[in-house]
Amino acid sequence: MPELRTLNLIFLPDETIMVKAASLLIESYRGETIKGRIYKVPSQFSEFCALFQELGAWMSAVTDLYLGVLRDIWTECQGKVLNPNESVVVKLCMEQLIRLWENKTESESSMTEEYLFLPNISGILSKSIEMILVDNNSLYQRVENLTLPYFIGFEEMDIVWADQWRIHNNFPKKYQMKPLHEVVKEKITPESLENAVQNTILTKKVSDMLKDEHVLKGIERLVRHRQTIYDKSNSLLDEGIQTVVNIEIFEVVNLMTQLVHQDQAVPGSEEPHTIFFVKQHRSEQWSYSLYVDQARSKDRLNEFDRTLSELFRRIFNIDIGWHFRDIWDRAVRGKSSEIESYLDEQKINCSNPGFNLRYKLFPSVGTNIPEKFHWQLDNSFCDFDKREYVGYEIYDPDIEDTSDDGITVDAPYYIYAKIVEKIQAETDTEFAIYSINVGGEKPIQVTVTKLYKFHRNNTSTSRELVLSERGEAEPQMESINDNFDIQTVLRDIRQNLTRAWKCSDEVERRRVVKRLLLRWHPDKNPHNVQQSTEIMQHILNYVDRLNRGLSLDEESVPDDETDGTRRSQHNRSYERFYSNVHSTDG
Repeated sequence: MPELRTLNLIFLPDETIMVKAASLLIESYRGETIKGRIYKVPSQFSEFCALFQELGAWMSAVTDLYLGVLRDIWTECQGKVLNPNESVVVKLCMEQLIRLWENKTESESSMTEEYLFLPNISGILSKSIEMILVDNNSLYQRVENLTLPYFIGFEEMDIVWADQWRIHNNFPKKYQMKPLHEVVKEKITPESLENAVQNTILTKKVSDMLKDEHVLKGIERLVRHRQTIYDKSNSLLDEGIQTVVNIEIFEVVNLMTQLVHQDQAVPGSEEPHTIFFVKQHRSEQWSYSLYVDQARSKDRLNEFDRTLSELFRRIFNIDIGWHFRDIWDRAVRGKSSEIESYLDEQKINCSNPGFNLRYKLFPSVGTNIPEKFHWQLDNSFCDFDKREYVGYEIYDPDIEDTSDDGITVDAPYYIYAKIVEKIQAETDTEFAIYSINVGGEKPIQVTVTKLYKFHRNNTSTSRELVLSERGEAEPQMESINDNFDIQTVLRDIRQNLTRAWKCSDEVERRRVVKRLLLRWHPDKNPHNVQQSTEIMQHILNYVDRLNRGLSLDEESVPDDETDGTRRSQHNRSYERFYSNVHSTDG
């Protein structure tokens, strides 16, 4: 029934919304659904599961389901920074993808989504294959002046796993990022190469230590302990040991390296080294050269262990662990004969590095929302979910502090907060009370008029169905106020304003008026510009009447009172706000 795929909307009675069949899971377990993005088929519809699956619903969680959500968010963001609630969805999708790829339940060929989208170091979703994974912190610090598309990191996404690097290794090949060490190469400077010499007292001493019988046996033992493949293939182990024996040693006066990106030296990336190794291809096989600094190496041979451990990891393709440090220390002290007895007493462990990048994907509650994100804050919403990130108004110059000329005297100030719960659900939603977390010991209670939703009001020619902030399915181009009865709207507005004017707090009255102006501004209602403009004029009229002590009873409000000839100075400040309400949209 392929023709049904063009009519793949399903009604969910509990949520009272229409959703795409492709966003439904027939069988789901804890954590696999994502609010507003991925839903479970209602139990009362179980007899229609076969039909739903034909329409595009998923029998169980698969890679394409979560990749599709990430693609949708990438499309919605249009190259802008993720807001906190979008970041939460990205994290939940990534956790499910990690689980699926860890279990290897799907073949790579079955994954039809072309890209995986992940946040870069600036918090912007990007294609993973175009991003760089920081796998070497020292390299990263030396190329910070280069503008490279770094992945923000799993730790910054609040994804904590036992092995951070194993996560990326489990990615399907077509979604893997580029490791930094493959993008930026560290090389010995031309000057150091020109000054390199062999057969000195220092190079002979290092060479003798690497060829020491006890050291070689110790390396062999560590390799076997860490990788059982060498128990079955002595030839592989013998080749590795021979590579160690064949290492060429060079002495350099003032050993320096530099980083190279796209065959160009990175300015300012030069760094002195005590020891450094280079891999080269000679006589149809790989070999290694070890460069040591003449002055810095004196009396510091015991510090070679870290570089040598990395060299052996390249040769044997495993990490032989921190025990090599003790092996090398005994060799430096001329006590290599103790290595075997030492290994008899020890067990081998390894650790995983972690890096801390600069951008914080999840902001701390109670901290300032930067002005560059203010365009996402929308004060016209009334309903919020538990644990949802919101903006909490500390100071709004449109409400609290305006000069006689209508010029605001200071910038607005909002902080990040998270919804704890709705305390008081009023019939008039403009007066609902929420408990929010702003970083203190206890949550605080605030009216909904001081809360701002992170919301993107994107303009698009697409008629794709998206989930609106009220939980209803609607075309992306349609506004939140489409298909309304103007008389019903005006009656509700009069009720809200009448209740607001019973409050003695002038600032709170202004907040209610501001929310109404925001909701009915023509820019927010592109399909009903004429009607929304009329409603805006009525709002200003109603405020003017209330300020003059007049009633908003239906019988006492003239139908044609929209000329504005009797506007008060107080009302003109709202008119100024009306004309500039979207000046910060990005």
